[in-house]
Amino acid sequence: MLLEWETATEVDNLGFNIYREDIHSGTKEKINPNLIPSQVPGGSEGAIYGFVDNSAIFGDSYAYWLEALDFHMRVKDRYGPVTFL
Repeated sequence: MLLEWETATEVDNLGFNIYREDIHSGTKEKINPNLIPSQVPGGSEGAIYGFVDNSAIFGDSYAYWLEALDFHMRVKDRYGPVTFL
């Protein structure tokens, strides 16, 4: 499953993590093995991103969250959930 997002600015943004929850079991896990780096770290402009969730099972229902981290590796913002049924 291809997940895409776009930022407007990336001031104090180091990168992103993506979390997936199996809606039926309630199991939630981070699915990116490494931090997805900002394309314009600290920049006033934005960027377009994509991440392929190769471990998603076709036909299963999931909810996804996007987490933005600052330069100190602290959670800056969380977005979601976005649900795929």
